[in-house]
Amino acid sequence: MRLLKNHVLRPDQVDGRGHIIDEILIRKERVRFSIINLFWSQENALGAIPQIIVRRLGGDFFHIGLMNAFGMASNLLSFLGPLGLLYWGSYKKGIIYTNIMAIVQYAIMALAIIGGGVLFSPKTALYIFLGMVLFESMLNGYGASSGPAYIGDFVPKSRIVWFSSLRSIISALGGIVFSIVFGRITDRWANSWSYGALYLFFAISTIAVVVLLRGAPDPKPDSRKFFTRDKASKIRYDSRQFWLFFTYVFILTVVGGMCRGLNFLFLIDQWHFTNTQIGYVVTFQSLASVAIVYVLGKIGDAKGNRKLLIVAAIFGVIASIFVISSAWFGITAVFIWLVLGAIAGPAQYFLGNTFQIKLFPHKGMAAYFTLLQIPMGVIGIIMSMCGGFFMQMSVGKSVGFMGATLVPYHMLFIVCAALSVIAIVPLAIMGNKTMDEELAELEASRS
Repeated sequence: MRLLKNHVLRPDQVDGRGHIIDEILIRKERVRFSIINLFWSQENALGAIPQIIVRRLGGDFFHIGLMNAFGMASNLLSFLGPLGLLYWGSYKKGIIYTNIMAIVQYAIMALAIIGGGVLFSPKTALYIFLGMVLFESMLNGYGASSGPAYIGDFVPKSRIVWFSSLRSIISALGGIVFSIVFGRITDRWANSWSYGALYLFFAISTIAVVVLLRGAPDPKPDSRKFFTRDKASKIRYDSRQFWLFFTYVFILTVVGGMCRGLNFLFLIDQWHFTNTQIGYVVTFQSLASVAIVYVLGKIGDAKGNRKLLIVAAIFGVIASIFVISSAWFGITAVFIWLVLGAIAGPAQYFLGNTFQIKLFPHKGMAAYFTLLQIPMGVIGIIMSMCGGFFMQMSVGKSVGFMGATLVPYHMLFIVCAALSVIAIVPLAIMGNKTMDEELAELEASRS
């Protein structure tokens, strides 16, 4: 069986830019990429399991922060996307090759978990596991820039939200099943074999991803370069729209870096949730995600992503206020936080991803994703380390305030809530103009 299949589309199936206009074909690809996305997103259903694995292998909050930093490194490594596109001249080749490497990576992670304390010391297993998290970030870095550009190069921009909605819905429904199963397995058999088996499952499912990708379309990338004298091939650094969106994503990355992986640990450490209960939380969030994305898929293309993204960001701020108020109002505030977060989180993620595909220009889309993500990788790593360092240094400490006891989790959430408010400002300023429209106006004004 050949690894790659040449999938040449007929002229009547695409428009002048290579976007699929054949209705049967685009619906078929919508289903294909929805199934692929299901397998790609199954790690999201792990909840706090990676953090628990780190603890089982002898790690502490420092190592959790290190793991979170490695996870954020995918943005820093997103420059691999445009480089791969220039080298291979193909989206599909690079994505298939990185998935084959992911199969090996998951197998090594399983070996480290199962073999820790048997084949080698727990500390050695811990650093093998963390090393594979960093390697996975390298692979994700390639996909972080080339993946969205791949979709944007064969799906018309007027149908991006519609196309992506099914992917998010199927991922959420799969997340419901995965989160319950993962939680029950690791609660029932809380040992190295059960944790390692999860990563072996990821390796097997990634084989299915490679098989599915073989028959996918492969539009020719239209790349831009970061540094060149050829203005036609160069990144446009003078785009106001890009830098406003950059500011929004930058602030959210600071927030995400500091709090990455700590939400579930907050439930475990502060409210004594079990893995099964965390699985129920993820299940609820997934159900909410299905409903939210279904609605957004119906109205997003017509109503515009930006305004809906602002509304979702406001819901996120309100959710943060409730988790902070749990210091006064207890578990009731936690449940309200989980409900509002289940609405705001999926909406922000889905709308943010589809918004940037619509915002960025057709030519050189992968390069603009890279220009956005590399700085985010740096700040994400720094803030993840800072969050882990703060939590490690604050173990056992608390502050009394207005009759409540604020633990380090509350203090970190207060900072994140304040920054989330500031992040809304650049979104409100930028308006609905795409970069293609903005750059056309800039060219017209200079001619």
